Amino acid sequence: MRQYTRTVRNYGRLAAAGILAAGFAHGTPAQNSGTEDVVWLLRSEGYEITEISRTLLGRIRIAATNGTFDREVIISRSTGEIRYDGVSAKTPDAQPTAEGPGQ
Repeated sequence: MRQYTRTVRNYGRLAAAGILAAGFAHGTPAQNSGTEDVVWLLRSEGYEITEISRTLLGRIRIAATNGTFDREVIISRSTGEIRYDGVSAKTPDAQPTAEGPGQ
């Protein structure tokens, strides 16, 4: 009987850990709203979103282009903080301005 009780407890702990891990994997609505805000801002600046993916560290990567510049934004899923915002020119003579690239 003692062996059976330990086994049931272990399965209960594993189930609880699995449920907890699944909750972290899906994120929360607040984290998704940060991504939506960045996508909205990029589109309002004239960018077309080309890809939304995850990095190896689990952060959200948004790739966008406006014809002259490529832009990459990395967002932390846990805090919603922008960890990286990089712009690269498609042509050698294009230069980003203080207001933003291509404006």
